[in-house]
Amino acid sequence: MHEFEGVSLLFLTDPHIGGSIDHIAAQTAHGIQMLLASARKETTLVLHGGDFVSAHGTKKTLSFEHFVEVAKKLFHGLESFRHFGVVGNHDDENADFGYTRAWLEDKMQVHFLTEVRHAKKIFINDKSLCIHGIHTL
Repeated sequence: MHEFEGVSLLFLTDPHIGGSIDHIAAQTAHGIQMLLASARKETTLVLHGGDFVSAHGTKKTLSFEHFVEVAKKLFHGLESFRHFGVVGNHDDENADFGYTRAWLEDKMQVHFLTEVRHAKKIFINDKSLCIHGIHTL
């Protein structure tokens, strides 16, 4: 599809904050930033595959404050790209995910597509691309 030459999709899935990513978030973010160093913001989309939080996250180990601390490192530098995400089953299982989702929407500009009927038409180079979301449950 030559119409979309130069379009980049960065698919970030299952960071499981509250798990092992916490210890390597800064290094992982550096790797992501290196991938995006030459990316054009107008032709790059960031897709999040859900499970922002860990299955092992508990109230004690994964507070909202802890999520924000790790997410700020992990997603550093991505704020100006267009983001689309879905909610994972581990996110749904976390009682605090409402707060984390609101933070992701506000600070990271993640547009959640959580139902089959949810879609977002993106215009790039005078062409359109439709992104559909679905709830993983």
